[in-house]
Amino acid sequence: MAIILGILYLGQKEDQVGIQNINGALFLMLTNMTFSNMFSVVNVFCAELPIFLREHFNGMYRTDVYFLSKQIVEFPIFVITPILFCAIFYFMVGMNAEFARFCIACLALIAVTQVKVVFS
Repeated sequence: MAIILGILYLGQKEDQVGIQNINGALFLMLTNMTFSNMFSVVNVFCAELPIFLREHFNGMYRTDVYFLSKQIVEFPIFVITPILFCAIFYFMVGMNAEFARFCIACLALIAVTQVKVVFS
């Protein structure tokens, strides 16, 4: 998905139109990360709900233990995916090539992904 979207915004210049396109690319990057991960969480939650309720009411584990274990298991996926997406999309669009700013963009995507996973 990052390659397809990166081709749309490939090599933006730093003029008025280019800056507006980069703003649109940033918005698209955030919404893509939010909705793509949200749909996977919603689908898995609906499938696991009957199993969780049965095991919870049988006293096998508490809700907080289930939530924390699920977060720990899915953490690598929800960190690697935004980094890969950002690595492809960030440089194809032609955003600032400083490594520190690239890391800030990756951290912002990871934070958006984690917040979305927790609250969905």
